[in-house]
Amino acid sequence: MKKYKDIISGSFLFVVGLVYFALSFTINLTFIDRVVGSRMFPQIIGILMMALSLYIVVTGILSLKKSEAAPKDESEKTLMEKGEEAENAGEDTSRKGAIKVLLVLVSFGLYCLLLDGIGFSISTVLYLFSQMILMGDGKPSRKRLVFYAVLSLLVSVFIYYLFNTGFNLILPKASWF
Repeated sequence: MKKYKDIISGSFLFVVGLVYFALSFTINLTFIDRVVGSRMFPQIIGILMMALSLYIVVTGILSLKKSEAAPKDESEKTLMEKGEEAENAGEDTSRKGAIKVLLVLVSFGLYCLLLDGIGFSISTVLYLFSQMILMGDGKPSRKRLVFYAVLSLLVSVFIYYLFNTGFNLILPKASWF
């Protein structure tokens, strides 16, 4: 089952992307939606999700074929056993990776919950900052934390102005504004 994990996860992500893309057509268009509509960004995300999941499936199939085509003489069996030992040592790393993925999903869920309460700008700064910390290597230094904070703020402001002035799309504002 472990050797099929890329194929299974890629297939699952493809279905999620397909459902996401299909659901994007249910978004109501407004009078502002002429060139760039409310549906465009979700549709792009759905297409990218499906394309990347297909890449995962294809690489999973290719690596499966490569491992099945490997010769099975005695010297190579010992090499395979050594590879299994290295794989077992890597299980600790994969467990840390799984925890990181779970934290990323929790962070995204909190972002979605906070979006209506504190608005796009503040929640996006917090979300980007948390993602940079989660995706960074090890414990970040103070200098790196300051860099993450400034970058999160600048990206959030850029996205806000891009959507507000460039695309004329209204982003969620804090309920207390």
